[in-house]
Amino acid sequence: MKYFINLILLMFFFCASIVAQDKVLTDKKLLELKQKADNYFSARDFKQAISAYSSLLENKLPQKAKLETLNRKGLCYEKLNDYAQAIETFQECIEIDHEEPSCSMNLGRIYEKSGMTDLALKSYLNALALSSNKFDAYLYTARIYQKLGLYTQAIDNYKQALLLKSTPEIYRNLSKCYETMHEWELSASMLKQALSFEYVNEDYLRLATLYSIQGKYTDSVYMLLKASSQEPERLDIKLHLLIAYYKKGDMESVNYTLEKIKQEHPENALVHFLSGVLFYTKGDFENSLAAFEKSSELADTPLIREYSLYLENNLKNKQ
Repeated sequence: MKYFINLILLMFFFCASIVAQDKVLTDKKLLELKQKADNYFSARDFKQAISAYSSLLENKLPQKAKLETLNRKGLCYEKLNDYAQAIETFQECIEIDHEEPSCSMNLGRIYEKSGMTDLALKSYLNALALSSNKFDAYLYTARIYQKLGLYTQAIDNYKQALLLKSTPEIYRNLSKCYETMHEWELSASMLKQALSFEYVNEDYLRLATLYSIQGKYTDSVYMLLKASSQEPERLDIKLHLLIAYYKKGDMESVNYTLEKIKQEHPENALVHFLSGVLFYTKGDFENSLAAFEKSSELADTPLIREYSLYLENNLKNKQ
């Protein structure tokens, strides 16, 4: 009997030892699987990463590890533009830990990309209430308010974000909000702040337009000259410059710029059309007619052809 009891105890400890070894092996395999999934993620092979993360989630994981794995899986779906699956995954993250602000931020971002702005705003406001680092929450909330046309609320949230960190993106967005509200001076001021961070040629073009709206043609010309010096091949900048000179009343610069453009773009219908308009305003109807004839001949759009022919016929009738 004693022998039988000892035999049972021996078998019990042997089985326990095997179970413990299996547990170590299982943990090791889980770590290997996680590393494999992370490697797929880093290599941007998101479909394989989703498969590996899904396999990992089939096991019993600690809450923190499960949340991290689900978050990575949701990011994979986002990268693949599978927003429905991404939403479902990030909602599951919130069910695990509804007090983690990054879960609401991620869900809000997907809602925003999906065009569900009301739900995005709700998620961002929830993240804002939960987060200790509120910069992203203020920024994304402001962006949603801007999309909804609630510019006062957008401006308030952008300003709160600026108190935490200044970025050119925030200043550009503030500029657009003020521009939509016809606050031209404030819009220009915000755009100048964005340019103090980094050079973006489109910002110079927008700033030139804002100055022109305010009647600040000298400032507008200066901005356009800077933009043109960076991209001298762009015809649109030269045409804006031509118009700015005209609005300023600097006809000498208008003539010089127009002749230079005509030399660089002799087959461009719009250039000849503008030349015709300029000659017409000066009372030089002969050269104006020749320019309109050329623009109608070269026109590659119905609009330029229609106006060129109209002005051409009008001048012919005057002769």
